[in-house]
Amino acid sequence: MFAASAAYAAVSVDTSGARPADASIQIGASVDSRSDSAAVGQNMDAYLGIVTPGGVLYTFTASSLEPPVLAPYVSSLGDSQTWHKLLSFQYVHGLDTGLVNLLTVPTAGLEQGVYTAYFAIATREPFAVQAYDCKKFYVGDSPLGNAVGTFSGTWTNQTYGSSGGASFVVTQDTSGGFSIKTNLTGNVFGSPAPGEFTINGNTSTDAQGNIVLNSATPIGYLSGSIGADGKLQGSLSVNSQGINSLDFSGTVQGPSLNFNYTVNFVGGSTASGVVTGTNTTANSCL
Repeated sequence: MFAASAAYAAVSVDTSGARPADASIQIGASVDSRSDSAAVGQNMDAYLGIVTPGGVLYTFTASSLEPPVLAPYVSSLGDSQTWHKLLSFQYVHGLDTGLVNLLTVPTAGLEQGVYTAYFAIATREPFAVQAYDCKKFYVGDSPLGNAVGTFSGTWTNQTYGSSGGASFVVTQDTSGGFSIKTNLTGNVFGSPAPGEFTINGNTSTDAQGNIVLNSATPIGYLSGSIGADGKLQGSLSVNSQGINSLDFSGTVQGPSLNFNYTVNFVGGSTASGVVTGTNTTANSCL
């Protein structure tokens, strides 16, 4: 959406409280000018935008009312001439607004899925985006909530010291289905990595509000659950000689995935390890 020509400011977007059960989502932003900025004295415009799960961009303009009311306008991602500016200001040295709440979005009736909130500042003549940031947030009733996204990280066997890469791409559709595309590298259970595989399921929940996991994978049959609070637990019947099963427990939430696992060997001995990952799509812009 944006191509910044120079970083005259650090901009952040806050969607704290963007959880499925919330009745509304608070979106805020801040501008912190840099001491060596060449933009001091320039007239600038600020832009606030939200992209819906269907790819529609809305930009917002502040009214002259007190307090201001934000009016949304359908805009085009690829055409800055369609963007409606939030407000205008003169760039000054040492500007530090702190976090300013800009918009409250009621979630009732909104399309379920992942939204992206943007905030940007731009010079007018010539028009050029100087700094921007974005934050993704999820709206809907699914316990997956902010677990949707791409988690990239590592697995580490703390008993034997082996390790490898781990990535999990969590997606869901409006019909209630979800998938976890899994890619592991390194010697998994002492054997070559199994290659990418997908765990499929449905977001319907049991009596405790948990999503139930039951899926065959190349490394064994997976059974477990994901709770509304992001708690993850379950077991894997491992298809590897000398290993009976693997038990795991941890959390999968918006910014991160972390869980511990225990490998149960034939004969009763065990090995323990950890899997950690960061949601690399949580703050990535389109």
